[in-house]
Amino acid sequence: MIVEAFDGLAVVRSLSSSRGEIEWIIGEGMDAEAEEVAQRLAQLTGMCPIERPADWHDL
Repeated sequence: MIVEAFDGLAVVRSLSSSRGEIEWIIGEGMDAEAEEVAQRLAQLTGMCPIERPADWHDL
């Protein structure tokens, strides 16, 4: 909800609420802003990037 509150920044999805993995589908031209938000959330929550799981399904 935090990410999606930034209008046009990104849509967030997950395969399962029990997995704890999310994907950001970043809006066109919003890469720098998304990176800033991701860095701040990492500082505040411990969120970190991971390699895409092999069983992750593309939209």
